[in-house]
Amino acid sequence: MRWDPNIRELVHEVCQQNFNCSFETMLARNPRWIAERCPRHIPAPSILVRALEFVFGVFGHGTNARSGDPLFNHTAWQKAHAVLQLAREGYLSDNEGVILYEEAGVDQYGLRKYDCSRGTNKVEGGPHADIYRKFGALNAGPRYTVNSLTDHRTFYNLQAYAKYMFGLDWRYHHSLAMINRTAFLLNYLWDIVPGASAYADWMNGDLYIQTEETFGMCRFPESLRERLEMQSYPEQNTPFARSLPHFKANDEWLRSRQALAMPARPPTTSEARSYFFANIKIFSAQAAQDGKRKINFDQFARQWNRTADGKTRFYITPELLMAYAKGWERTNNIRASQEIINDTLKDVSRSAAAFIADDEFLMLRPFRRQCQARSTHLLHGVQ
Repeated sequence: MRWDPNIRELVHEVCQQNFNCSFETMLARNPRWIAERCPRHIPAPSILVRALEFVFGVFGHGTNARSGDPLFNHTAWQKAHAVLQLAREGYLSDNEGVILYEEAGVDQYGLRKYDCSRGTNKVEGGPHADIYRKFGALNAGPRYTVNSLTDHRTFYNLQAYAKYMFGLDWRYHHSLAMINRTAFLLNYLWDIVPGASAYADWMNGDLYIQTEETFGMCRFPESLRERLEMQSYPEQNTPFARSLPHFKANDEWLRSRQALAMPARPPTTSEARSYFFANIKIFSAQAAQDGKRKINFDQFARQWNRTADGKTRFYITPELLMAYAKGWERTNNIRASQEIINDTLKDVSRSAAAFIADDEFLMLRPFRRQCQARSTHLLHGVQ
């Protein structure tokens, strides 16, 4: 995609004045912030196909540092050729006369914001979009996440219940305890209070035996706790309980739900990450020396838990270490693969024409700026 050159220059000046960084730095740091303020344009096939062919040709024939195989196998090349064919036929370029941007106000820095109608983000997601936000954008901890998802699940089920049973939209509160209590009281007043019969079909959960099933955060099984050398949740005023550090409210809640002396969670502190990177190399070298392809994450977790202090490092499981190690392995593989084609990457950085197009193409197809405001009239923007 090509950024609107005029708006890009304005955004660049704002980034330098307010964030002490360039447009490119802010794009790498916060791409969504840039995308909301600078429209993009997908060029015509005459430009786009050449850029795609150059990228596929450079990286497709590169070598995977781990396996020694080319980065693109037969199936990947088939998909790459299919993408090129779509680009040649014009399906990937912006269509003439189609307005893709709508003005969405002005931010505190004086930059105009835009809504982009590319893609299908507005019609996909459903209930999952809220779940993603609970874990991602809100940076929620375990306790807040469990409570938020419980609230969301209850409200969503009530909406589905009203829609399926009665064809109505649920426009009331979603406190099950209040609804159950109200329904219970109105059962005795159905012949006196008008409208009491409206609760006749309500399935009152208070009239049923409560389940013993646990939702949200579960206790660690005793066998798993002992295998990973974790201490159990201590009783109050015991010597072991007094020897533990003072935990934050979220960590205290988490370890009580897990029934552990310390909460089991991913490495979030700088000390924990440093400990991980220092020891993952040791366990990786040990696995290679023993002729094994996989790292012994159980042993790594036991060593981690034996030395956890409850301040900078907490308990951890092999699954968490394995998930964290995948990012480390992927980063190392990418760096090693880049070193193999280092000379080619230098050529790529000098070949801006392959991504932007030659001057003659830019002269034939200048950047078109067309956008629709919230009202019906047209203002400057891009198509």
